[in-house]
Amino acid sequence: MSSRCADLKDILEKVESRLVVVKYIHVALAFVYWAVVVSSFYVTLMILKKPSVAEVLSFWVVAIVLYYPLWMRTKKILGLNFRTFASKIALMSIFIILCLMLPDFLQSYMDFKHAVGVTILCSVSAYLFVLALTVRIRRGEFPKETLPAILSFAFAPAILFVSDPLTFTGFVIVTTYGITALLYLIKAIGVVEE
Repeated sequence: MSSRCADLKDILEKVESRLVVVKYIHVALAFVYWAVVVSSFYVTLMILKKPSVAEVLSFWVVAIVLYYPLWMRTKKILGLNFRTFASKIALMSIFIILCLMLPDFLQSYMDFKHAVGVTILCSVSAYLFVLALTVRIRRGEFPKETLPAILSFAFAPAILFVSDPLTFTGFVIVTTYGITALLYLIKAIGVVEE
């Protein structure tokens, strides 16, 4: 009887560790996906030169729609539901609206491109910080691996001293998101190695 209990315990521990690995990989995939989206957005900007507001909004709507299947692949394993996805999209929408409004206010202190760069970095950081706080409230642990992406706003002062603030902003986001994804993957590998 005791050997069966020990076997059952081993099986449950293996299942639990696999779920943890899947969770870390899912989060890493999310950061990689959005890093690719940001870099693709900059490629699109280079091609279109001056895209219209409708073209920019269409790009981001398509990006969100394409993200949904990726999210669906692990939602059952992680115990997520559509409401969780919808709340993240709603929160993202609020920060996108802020990105459209804040540059006008900041133009009193800097030119438009610099204002947009500062707004994007601060909005991305604020969005991820709110998500991390939500995780802290729900699970009791702050996701430290997200700190590189959350701290994107720390590069905002540097934007004022670069000649191409929008390109600089894109590189900062891709770099910090990439580091965050790497940290999650390293954590996943650590769980597998235990």
